[in-house]
Amino acid sequence: MSVQTGVAEREAAHQRDPFIDLCRAFSLLVVVLWHWVFTILVWRPDGPRASNPIGFTSQLWPLTWLLQVLPLFFFVGGYAHSQLWVRTRGTGGGYRAFVVGRLLRLAIPSVAVLLTWATLGALTVAAGGNDRWVGRGVKLVVSPLWFVGVYLLLVMLAPLALRAHERPATPPGPRPRPGSSHRSPGRPD
Repeated sequence: MSVQTGVAEREAAHQRDPFIDLCRAFSLLVVVLWHWVFTILVWRPDGPRASNPIGFTSQLWPLTWLLQVLPLFFFVGGYAHSQLWVRTRGTGGGYRAFVVGRLLRLAIPSVAVLLTWATLGALTVAAGGNDRWVGRGVKLVVSPLWFVGVYLLLVMLAPLALRAHERPATPPGPRPRPGSSHRSPGRPD
């Protein structure tokens, strides 16, 4: 690879793809709307609970298929991580730099949300709020963060998967040993 080709590849890797950005924004918007707008809170004596809107309006089930954006979310994330992996390697970074960078970008806001709501919950209970109600309310707010853990696991696997794609495919079947005179049957000499 020439120096000019390497520079061109690095410059191309730094450019954002407007279509991917649109898909990312759309999928995030739908996920947030689906979790916050379509969640039905049921108020019980022991505190609030989330319920599925399909239980209240059974005609909405087609929307669960039409608004299923999780595959799009993971596709866009995979593309973005492949581009970031190319940039990270282009600047001399490796697996650790890639994973730590992603971890910090995802963990810092997630921890901030957890700490904020834990603090608000503790202050509300200290001010006389019902601890069971407050606990359930805080749990409802932070429960979608389970997804960040799964996403971080996929982030850690991304460089390994991309490396596997870079390797040439090995045909199935027995492979000749070095120094042997093995020839495949049906192959011309």
